[in-house]
Amino acid sequence: MRLDIKDLAILKILENDAKKTTQQISREIGIPITTIHNRIKKMESSGIIEKYTVWVNWKKLGRGINARLAVTVGRDGDQDEICAKLVHYDAVFGAYQVTGDEDIIVKLKVKDIDELHSFIMNKVRSISGVEGTKTLIVLKYFKK
Repeated sequence: MRLDIKDLAILKILENDAKKTTQQISREIGIPITTIHNRIKKMESSGIIEKYTVWVNWKKLGRGINARLAVTVGRDGDQDEICAKLVHYDAVFGAYQVTGDEDIIVKLKVKDIDELHSFIMNKVRSISGVEGTKTLIVLKYFKK
């Protein structure tokens, strides 16, 4: 499916606020409600829109530390196996194989620095094939 500028405008609005109604989107970009509805349905059925989601304030739920963990996999390590193990932990909200000096980036949400330290030392580094880690703690969001 080819997208035009109107489809892209709809996607950008929904990506920022998935709860916006077709009426609100219509007013915002000046396209009739039925057109908005039909375009959204078409993007859903073609797989461009896969799901709608929410932005959770994890700090209010006791997970105030948002971090990224860069994992280096050893020569004999299996990235797929390591990712499969990582995604089963409650602290892990995403695991991505990447290019560059590190092999895997892990998105973490934990209660505090002690929990982060314990998770890295006792869980991540105990996985066979993990050679090393680098931790990045998110200080501030500029775009969610």
